[in-house]
Amino acid sequence: MSTNFEESQRDLRRLVEKVAAKEKRIFGLSMVVTVLVIGGGVVWLWYAYNRVQKLNTEYAETLTKAKDLNSEVDRLQKKIQLKQQSLDIIYNSPEFPKLIPRIYIRIGNENQGDRASKMQQELQNYGYLVPGIEKTDSSNKEPSVLSYYHEKEKREAENAVGILQSLGVKIGSPVYVRGKENSKEMRPRHYDLWLGPDF
Repeated sequence: MSTNFEESQRDLRRLVEKVAAKEKRIFGLSMVVTVLVIGGGVVWLWYAYNRVQKLNTEYAETLTKAKDLNSEVDRLQKKIQLKQQSLDIIYNSPEFPKLIPRIYIRIGNENQGDRASKMQQELQNYGYLVPGIEKTDSSNKEPSVLSYYHEKEKREAENAVGILQSLGVKIGSPVYVRGKENSKEMRPRHYDLWLGPDF
C-alpha cells in the first residue's frame, strides 16, 4: 500500500514531466519561429543586396553614357569652333579675294586612299581647296606632317593642323620649310600634307 508521500512523489514527477514536455514543445516552436525569421531575413537581405547591385550597375552604365555623350558634345563643339575659326581666318585674310588656301595631300600607298578622300571632303567643308590626292613613289615612314612655305602663314597652318587633329589624324605642329618665300613656283597659301603610315 502506497503512502501519501509516495503518491505525492508520483504526482510531483508527473507534474514535472508535463512541465518538461510543455517546455520542449515551446522550445521546438521557438526554434521553428527563429528559423523562419532568420530564413526570411536572409532572403530579404539577398533580395536587397541584388537590388543594390543592380542599381549600382545601372548607375555606372548611365554615368558612362553621360560621359560619352559629354565627350561627343565637346568634340562637336570643338569641330564647330575650328570650322568657324578657319573660315574667319580665310575670309578676313587680305589675300582672300585673290587666293584660296590649298592643301595638297600626299599618300604613300593605295590603302590610304579612302581615308584620305574623306579627309579631303572634310577640309573642303572648312574652306580649304584640296585639289587632289597624290601618291608618292615611296611610303612615308615618318609621322604625318603639314608643311608651309611662308612665315606669315604659320597661323593658318596651325589652324589646319587643329582641324586635322579634330578629324583623328595623328599629326604634330606644322613645319616651316625655308627657302620658298620668294619662289615663283610656290604660290602663297600653299600647304603640303604628307600622311604617315598610321595617320
